[in-house]
Amino acid sequence: MPRAWLRTLVVLIATALVLLPSVGAQADTFTGDSTTGTASTVSPSTIAVGGTLSFTLSGFPQGAEVAILIDDADPGPGGQPGVVGELTVGEDGTYAGAVELPADVAKGAHWLRFIVTAGEDIPTNTVRTLDYTNKSPYFTVADVTIIGGGASTVPSTPTPTTVATPSVEPTAPAVAAGGDSGDAGAARTGWASVSLPVVTTVLLALAAVLLVLSVIMLIERRRLLAYERELEYAARR
Repeated sequence: MPRAWLRTLVVLIATALVLLPSVGAQADTFTGDSTTGTASTVSPSTIAVGGTLSFTLSGFPQGAEVAILIDDADPGPGGQPGVVGELTVGEDGTYAGAVELPADVAKGAHWLRFIVTAGEDIPTNTVRTLDYTNKSPYFTVADVTIIGGGASTVPSTPTPTTVATPSVEPTAPAVAAGGDSGDAGAARTGWASVSLPVVTTVLLALAAVLLVLSVIMLIERRRLLAYERELEYAARR
């Protein structure tokens, strides 16, 4: 029986070690619902209501026409309702631009949805052009825009005078750390939110397995000592 327990524990430990490398692979899919090979970024990661959000898009078929939505909003008949921007992918499959967020977008976490609305299929692609889609990293709509660790307001009307920066504390659930441009910050935040719980679970499982293994070894050692004492006692008799 002890040997069977030891074999079982060895199998559990080996399985946990095999699963560990797969944790890092989840970092590329933390946004989910994106066509394989596509990618996007948004900046800044925290933006004021009605502000202008910069973005990049890559991995799409060249010449494809793409609609930009907020939070997977239904584009509706004709592709107009819910669309905050449109673009045509360049020859290298990339695009960089910006969209102005509607004033009615609620404060909190949001994302951009890029979907192809028109374009010819590429013979070398296994995915139809109209099936291409990408979900951007999350960004936060708050009272102020956070750029490089500083907060600046977005005035409702242009003004030639300098606007003083108000000391307003953002109420959004996530604020970019000092020096983060938003692109890398959002990606690292998303990666951590997915991978850290998995790593913690695997480490706790390994700790539990090692604890059980230690207890079993201690029990077996005591049994061996007792058996040796019995042999010694029998030899004396």
